[in-house]
Amino acid sequence: MLPSSLVDLLQLQLEQVRALHVEDVAADFGGASMAEALARKFSVARAELSWQYLFPHSRLAKDPRSEEMLRTMRWRILTKMQSAGRRRKRASKSE
Repeated sequence: MLPSSLVDLLQLQLEQVRALHVEDVAADFGGASMAEALARKFSVARAELSWQYLFPHSRLAKDPRSEEMLRTMRWRILTKMQSAGRRRKRASKSE
């Protein structure tokens, strides 16, 4: 269950992802990057909105296998979120 304080922020993030995806589709970009086996199994999935990253990178990257321009994930954001979560957990244990 998500804290209610995050629901509005995540809904806003989803709208931004949806708008970015519409732009990418209009520009004929490949969609989200994914593992090669997954891309073969679900060949049209990388272009579907439901398969896009919640925190996509602002720039496209060239897939070395397919040569397509794809959107990757913003790993730095996740790393920062994990670090902040660990700090909060340590702080709550010490109280």
